[in-house]
Amino acid sequence: MTGYSKEGTFIRLHYPSNRLKQDPTKWINWVPHPEYVQGFSAVTRIWVYICRFLLWLYSGTLKIPVLWEAPVADNTKMPVILFSHGFGASRFICSTLCYELASHGFLVASVEHRDTSACASYYYQSEEDCTKDKRTWILHQRMNLSNGGPEHYKIRNAQIYLRRQECVNALNLLEEINKGKARNILSCKLSLDVFKDNLDFTNLCMMGHSFGGATSLLTLDSDPRLKMGVILDGWMFPIKNEVLSIPQPLLFLNSQTFHIKSNLTALGKIIQERENRSVFTVLKTNHESQTDSPTAVGFWMDWFLSKIDHEKALRLQNHMVIRFLNQTSGFPEDASASGKYIAKFSSIILDGLQDFSISPRRPFTFSLSTFPIKEDLKKR
Repeated sequence: MTGYSKEGTFIRLHYPSNRLKQDPTKWINWVPHPEYVQGFSAVTRIWVYICRFLLWLYSGTLKIPVLWEAPVADNTKMPVILFSHGFGASRFICSTLCYELASHGFLVASVEHRDTSACASYYYQSEEDCTKDKRTWILHQRMNLSNGGPEHYKIRNAQIYLRRQECVNALNLLEEINKGKARNILSCKLSLDVFKDNLDFTNLCMMGHSFGGATSLLTLDSDPRLKMGVILDGWMFPIKNEVLSIPQPLLFLNSQTFHIKSNLTALGKIIQERENRSVFTVLKTNHESQTDSPTAVGFWMDWFLSKIDHEKALRLQNHMVIRFLNQTSGFPEDASASGKYIAKFSSIILDGLQDFSISPRRPFTFSLSTFPIKEDLKKR
């Protein structure tokens, strides 16, 4: 975190380490503070004590199986990926994707947006507040998404421009980290100096889910430092009136049920603009399948859809991202394992933009179906 105001930057860094021995005592909670559960309650409009109960019932105390403040891998240049989360989410909502990419040698910086679209975020108003851990919280502001209309678009468009600036600020911070000039105001045993001259911006990638997908497109349009983009179920409404020209190679990974016709139309304009676009739709997945949330509380959306196992969906997505990064930048050098894994699911991967907008849908409907938690996110 930088700065003592909400205009500062707040990111989580995922990076490779030579420390191979797992130490569960250093794993961190998936939900880093109870206020984020309060935020999930505001997003879903479910009483907070029910949200807490469902989290406890379904997954207990969920841990992210990474080492906290682990030593950075020796003698390595880490290609940089910047990640933008979706509406009602946070810096930790796609932890499985971020640490999987880090395990392949990338440094992934996950931004926590402070535009009130996140489930929650916070900052410190002064150095004294930071020392006392007196947090100033930025709470989620709920809108009735069914209202639509010019006012809804005006608010979302303003938010996405703030989000874009936060991404630009994060990129600036990463450059300062690489120069050895950045200061982290949060208490941390690992100095940012260990990253000096170790970040590789040659093939800088912008990546995002949903609202973060649209944020990524807007940032790619305006920041030439970015060399490629990965868009996971991009929610195009906030930029539907924007005229974008994006020369960078793009990967679009779509789930089966998220995209209505207007969203597909907006995506189609960007996809058809250039030839360097890869577009895939994965059947039997929904908007949640691209995040960690089903591991924590099960599926809430698209009750009628027969879904593939959530762990498999996440692994498939991660391998498709890794394959794209390999094909576009040459890193990681060997993506053969990803190709083999993707081949197993060829029957549910459709090439190109697909229209499933007439399929029955029930957004935010709780399902009691459960899925095994194995290696990605584990409870303790």
